[in-house]
Amino acid sequence: MPDSSTLQVFISYSRTDSAFVNRLKADLKHHSISAWVDHSNIEGDQEWPAELQRAIDQSQVMLVVLSEEAVKSSWVANEYHYGLRVGKRVIPILLQPCQVPLALITKHWLDFQASYDNGLGNLLKVLNAVQDLKDQQPNETVTPSTTRPSSTTLPAPLISPLQFNLNSLIGKRSCSIRVVLATLALLLILASIGIGASYYQITSNTSNASATATAQARNTSIPAALTATVTEAYSLYAQATAGVPFIKAALSSSVPGPWARDVEKDASCTFTTQDYHIAVQKQGFKICFAPDTTLTDFTFQVQMTIIKGERGGIVFRITPSQNSVDAYYFEINSNGRYSLFRVQSNTANVLAADTSPLIKTGLDQPNMLTAIVRGSSIIIFINRQYVASVTDPTYKSGLIGLIAQTDQQATEVAFSDAEVWTVQ
Repeated sequence: MPDSSTLQVFISYSRTDSAFVNRLKADLKHHSISAWVDHSNIEGDQEWPAELQRAIDQSQVMLVVLSEEAVKSSWVANEYHYGLRVGKRVIPILLQPCQVPLALITKHWLDFQASYDNGLGNLLKVLNAVQDLKDQQPNETVTPSTTRPSSTTLPAPLISPLQFNLNSLIGKRSCSIRVVLATLALLLILASIGIGASYYQITSNTSNASATATAQARNTSIPAALTATVTEAYSLYAQATAGVPFIKAALSSSVPGPWARDVEKDASCTFTTQDYHIAVQKQGFKICFAPDTTLTDFTFQVQMTIIKGERGGIVFRITPSQNSVDAYYFEINSNGRYSLFRVQSNTANVLAADTSPLIKTGLDQPNMLTAIVRGSSIIIFINRQYVASVTDPTYKSGLIGLIAQTDQQATEVAFSDAEVWTVQ
C-alpha cells in the first residue's frame, strides 16, 4: 500500500526507453515523489492487468513517455486511455520525435528532447503544484468530485502553446501532433448547419459584416488589449453581462434564437422543448453556427450539459471558407478539463488548457461557459468563475456557434440559455 501522504506517479512507457525512465524515477524519488514503473513493481505471481489497473487507480498523476516505440505500443495506449477515463491528470513527456496519439493532443506536454534538466525542472513544478492541491484536499477520491471549491486555483500552464498543422502532418512522423481527423474535421465543419448557397453567401460577406451587429449596445470602455487580473476579470464580468442582451435564447423549440435544426447521417443539431442538442456519432466534431451573427467585441455565454460522450463548448469569431475554418473555440470535457484553441487555416494552437475544479465533472452536469472578447483579449469563465485570459490578435470578428466533439465515443451535448452582449 503506497504512502497516502506522498504524491504517486504512474509512468507509462515503452521498454526501449527504460534507461530514460529509470533515470526519471530516481530523480523523482530524490524529490520525494513515488513513481510506479512496471518492471520493478510487479511480482511474478501477480496478475498483470489487475495490478496495472490498481497502480493507475492509486496514482494522482500519469506520465506518458512519448517516443516512436511508445506510440506503437498497445499497452501504453491502454494505460493512458484508462487514465483519461478515470480522470487522472495525464502529462505527456516528449522524449523523441514521434506521432502523438490523438487522445493526448490537448494535453500540456513537457519537452525533454533538448534538455533533460530543463524538462525535469518543469515537471517538478507541475508535480509540486499537484502535491499542494492534494494536501489541501486529502480526501479526494480517484474519480473527481462534482462539488468543486471555487477558491482552489490550479497552476498556470508551464508549457508554450501547443502548435500543430493539420495538413503538413498527415502521413508524417512529428511530435508537433498528427491529427487523424484532418479531413473528417474539415468536412464536418463545412457541412455543419445550413451549408449551401445561403451559407456561402454569408461567408462571402464576412469582410463587410463586422459592422452589421446593429443592436443597441453599451460602450464598456474596455482597452483593446486587456490582460485580466482576477479582480479586473470579475469587474469586467459584472459589467459585460449587465444590460439588455443582443441575443437571449432559451435554445428550445419555442425560443430557438438564431440557431437552426440540421440533421446529417453522423451528426445533428436538434431542438427539444427545453434545449438544443448537438450529437456526433463518429470521431470528429459538429459546429452549429448562428447565421448573421458576425460580431466584433462581445460576451458569449451559454449553459451546456454533456449528456453522453466527451466534450463540447462555444466557438466564436468564426470565418468559414471553401477549404478551412478560422475560429477560436472554448470547450470543456466530462473529466474536468478546459481548453481554449485558435484554429487558422487548418493550423491549431492551444492558447490555454488545464484541469479546473470549477467544472462539474461527469455526465448530466450543467456548466455555464462565458467568453468575454474585447479586441485581442479573450477572458474565459466557467460557472461565472474566472479561469484564464489570453491575448491573441489573429481574428477581429466573425460568427458564433456551438460545438460537440468526440475522440472515441458518440457524444451528445445539450445547450440552453444562450446570451450575447455586444459592445460598439
